[in-house]
Amino acid sequence: MEHREFTPVGSTEVHRVDVRVIVATNADLKKKIEDRQFREDLYYRLNQWVIEVPPLRQRRQDISLLALHLLDRANAEHGLSVEGFSGEALKKLTSYHWPGNVRELANVVNRVACEVESRRIEVDDLPESIRGSHQLAIAGVGGLVGLTRDELEKLHIQLTLQATNGNREEAAKLLRIGTRTLYRKIKEYDLQ
Repeated sequence: MEHREFTPVGSTEVHRVDVRVIVATNADLKKKIEDRQFREDLYYRLNQWVIEVPPLRQRRQDISLLALHLLDRANAEHGLSVEGFSGEALKKLTSYHWPGNVRELANVVNRVACEVESRRIEVDDLPESIRGSHQLAIAGVGGLVGLTRDELEKLHIQLTLQATNGNREEAAKLLRIGTRTLYRKIKEYDLQ
């Protein structure tokens, strides 16, 4: 890679190349190196320029534009003519926490575009997981002002359960509490 040449497997002939390698990961590569699951020399060869892209939930201002772009792409791919989203539908998309990031948004937009019967996507056309999402994300941290500790904990558990699609073991890991503690809190806060 660093000498811009390679020898194909089973050959003795050296080939010259002029390429750029772009790599994306959501893994902690430094930890993978420590655990001997990723080669350190490869890490330093690939780690020349790093562009960190924050998760979609930290870029809420991008969601509407991305959703419209993805809708245009779905229209082109499937021969559709969906014109856009209602304002309320865009608000719901913006308020959702997107645990699957842009891939999840792309899947939702693609599916809804293929299923919608009108020329505009309304709130009712969105999946229940998004329609039922809290408006907390739009309000930002200011939306938390005035909530009690118990209300904050309940909301945190609700959002984590949503993010894990109800998988309580995974939610407990994310919350850094035991599974039994999570079950007790679900019962205590009357969450289902």
